[in-house]
Amino acid sequence: MVKVEQTVYNLVIVLSTIAVGIFAFHAISQMIFSVITRTPEDPFWGFAVALFISLGISGIILPITYIFNRYLQKSLWEQITISLSTAASGALMGFYYGGIATGGRNAQAAAISACIAAIVISGAGFYLKKGFFSIIPYTIATISAYGFTFILSAKAAAYLSTYNFIPGIILTILSLLSINLTLIHLNRTIQKVLSYKVTSFQGADITDIHFFPSQNTKFPKNRKDRRS
Repeated sequence: MVKVEQTVYNLVIVLSTIAVGIFAFHAISQMIFSVITRTPEDPFWGFAVALFISLGISGIILPITYIFNRYLQKSLWEQITISLSTAASGALMGFYYGGIATGGRNAQAAAISACIAAIVISGAGFYLKKGFFSIIPYTIATISAYGFTFILSAKAAAYLSTYNFIPGIILTILSLLSINLTLIHLNRTIQKVLSYKVTSFQGADITDIHFFPSQNTKFPKNRKDRRS
């Protein structure tokens, strides 16, 4: 007899995912608000551009891949995009928390920690396709997609408020598309978390295992009931 108890394990998965999401939201929001007002004349403008590109790679590339997978067969390209997304996610987390660990004043140390985190997380994401680790990059990427959308929306509002309608309208359209991709990403992440509630016996030898129904299980009493 096998009694499957996954409630505690599922709770740990959900709480761990929430914790990762909180850390990712804190890091990305802090980085966004530190560069959101930067201009091309600012010496830190390069960091703002790098952050914007990293958020786009981390948060947007996977939802686009999901859309194309509806029409194309899955291939190595999907795994490459997953690795790129996880690398960007790792770089974002490594840069922020690596910088915090060094007192927030050593940009070189933050960049090195970003490179190390990108390599480790992308490599692990390429080989560890199952288990809890597979949820972590999706969680970070969902927050990244939100951050990417936030920057687009803020820049669109800034242009529109100064009557620069052409770039403002273009950025508004892009932000609306980004919102849609963010929702796709969020739905995908939730599906991966909820998939842990399904018990899988693939590859297991269940020849001599007996499953007993619960007391509330009802069976048809005759063949006629079975057919109905």
